[in-house]
Amino acid sequence: MPEFPDYSKLKPKRTVNRCEVQLTVSLVGEGSTRAVARDHGQVITPWQAYLTYQMDDDGENRNISATCGYGFVVGNVRVANDPEPGAALAGDAVMGVEDRSMTHTCTRVVSPDDH
Repeated sequence: MPEFPDYSKLKPKRTVNRCEVQLTVSLVGEGSTRAVARDHGQVITPWQAYLTYQMDDDGENRNISATCGYGFVVGNVRVANDPEPGAALAGDAVMGVEDRSMTHTCTRVVSPDDH
């Protein structure tokens, strides 16, 4: 998997109280990741301030877990290309899909003044 720069110190913008982050992970080969964060339909960057994810690959399954940024909680997750909701992400030959797309709704629960 490609290495990302260190985004661990990023904080969400103070004016954002709720956002949606669409994360798409390729299940083919090395895998790749695309994401976009939106606040009231407007793209906000960097998306890594609003959602972090981890993908574990044991050779047969790719399991993705995601967490909203500091001060936010996941309120809702919608998954596209999910033949078995809640199932581990099996290889593309088993799943019949190449990408897994998830949209996370993140809602602020900690005041931006508490950073």
